[in-house]
Amino acid sequence: IVALCHASNLLGEIIDLPRIVELIRSRAARDCQIIVDGVAFAPHRPIEVDKWGVDWYAFSPYKVYGPHVGALFGSAKALELVTGPNHYFIDPKQVPYKFELGGCSHEACAGLVAMG
Repeated sequence: IVALCHASNLLGEIIDLPRIVELIRSRAARDCQIIVDGVAFAPHRPIEVDKWGVDWYAFSPYKVYGPHVGALFGSAKALELVTGPNHYFIDPKQVPYKFELGGCSHEACAGLVAMG
């Protein structure tokens, strides 16, 4: 696992994420998971995870005037690798169902979707 901060909350420095991901992928001894903390980046620039090639990207929507929930993007490959804390009879390839333990916060989800 390689964990990175996309932007510094102290200095405002933004890393060249596509370049760093390329370097990690070219030098990793084996397939690794790249997870990025985007909480300081999200209020200032668009989040374009598909362009960056990361496995996981986390941020807090409330930092961009959204609801107080956590947001975690997972690539299709990454989501298949992890198992959810759910019932044995739920197919591990059924995303997002394998991660849902119960009902979701409908108002928070609606607020997140409304952000566009």
